[in-house]
Amino acid sequence: MEYYLGVKVTSKLIRNPFRNDDNPTCGFYYGSTGSLYLHDFATDEHMDCITVVKKKYNLSYYKAVQLIQIESNNFQNNETNLAETKKLEYIAGGSHDYFLKLGISQKTLDKYKVTHARALYINEDLYWRATPQNPIFIYNFPSRKFKAYRPLSKDKDRKWKSNCSNADIGGYLQLPKAGNILIITSSLKDVMVLHEMGYAAIAFNSEAIATRGESGKDIESLITELKTRFNEVILFLDNDPAGLEYAKKVSRRFSIKSIVIPTNLPKDISDVVAKYNFKKAKKLVNKLVRKCIMDNTTFDSFVADSSLKENIFNKTNR
Repeated sequence: MEYYLGVKVTSKLIRNPFRNDDNPTCGFYYGSTGSLYLHDFATDEHMDCITVVKKKYNLSYYKAVQLIQIESNNFQNNETNLAETKKLEYIAGGSHDYFLKLGISQKTLDKYKVTHARALYINEDLYWRATPQNPIFIYNFPSRKFKAYRPLSKDKDRKWKSNCSNADIGGYLQLPKAGNILIITSSLKDVMVLHEMGYAAIAFNSEAIATRGESGKDIESLITELKTRFNEVILFLDNDPAGLEYAKKVSRRFSIKSIVIPTNLPKDISDVVAKYNFKKAKKLVNKLVRKCIMDNTTFDSFVADSSLKENIFNKTNR
């Protein structure tokens, strides 16, 4: 943020660098996910780093993210933090067998910057150590932030550790410039499974990103851009209470079509692959997508359609 604004992050009010105004009307703050924002109290505009780059250079969301990735070396170690943050580090190494069993190739893992970790440290203290029964995987983002993921952890509260912000969108920079179908899903793991099935996909960092105010306008701009690049933009979130509620809000707010896994199957496509196999899971996705596009399906009509509850994985084809 400092690099592009040309001013130090401070607790004091500053003048808006994008308006001719001698009055200091802007203040910095950290949002609920740790993202730094510049708030103009005069206009009530909230700007994260991507918004600042978009405004400064008149770029699209996609081009702004690309520029930040290219120039990250120039400012990575020079940003001032208003609040103390925990320092996350990891030691790489290990096997990717967990993902390979889901049909995710090493080539795809490399494409999406996923690696295995032997240990995770917070403020130089050991936090997690990987074992064969409880491996650690790292989702690396262009911002140099990452998510640590333990998919086999029995403690749901200790599956994830992250220093990411809402600007870290899984799979975003791996998207083609244009295409037929884009799927917005729940996790980078699902993004990679869908990629192996031939679908372009992304995953937001937080369910709050499209339903709360901090970056809502910017996400609206992002989705508008994606609709110009892809003929169809479809939500494909988890079939659980949280996922369905999020899908309902996003679908209605941004007028996006939505699909969901039938209730008699696992809640997400990765789990469907794990329980059955990749071929049958792909058949399910193709069926859901075709029906969604042909019927011009909204979220409300999709979840109300009882025919989608048919289990295509019956005993005769397992």
